[in-house]
Amino acid sequence: MRFLRLGAAGLRGEIGTALTYQLAIRYASAFSTWISETKQKQKPLIGIASDTRKSSEMLKSAVISAREAGVPWVLDPVAVGLL
Repeated sequence: MRFLRLGAAGLRGEIGTALTYQLAIRYASAFSTWISETKQKQKPLIGIASDTRKSSEMLKSAVISAREAGVPWVLDPVAVGLL
């Protein structure tokens, strides 16, 4: 069994077993709802950052899918590269 962890570094787990595309969509949806309720904003601005790992594109796509499914937040994609 693979484990999924949530901590200061965010949601962590092995891609494809513990951390799936569907789970990433659910997490993004729950996060945006929590931000909306906490900040009391109808459409909070949420940035999406990524790094150079192979899994970044899949996770970014899942978050964007959550947005397209009607999750109420404004998309602000940010690409983080090597510095």
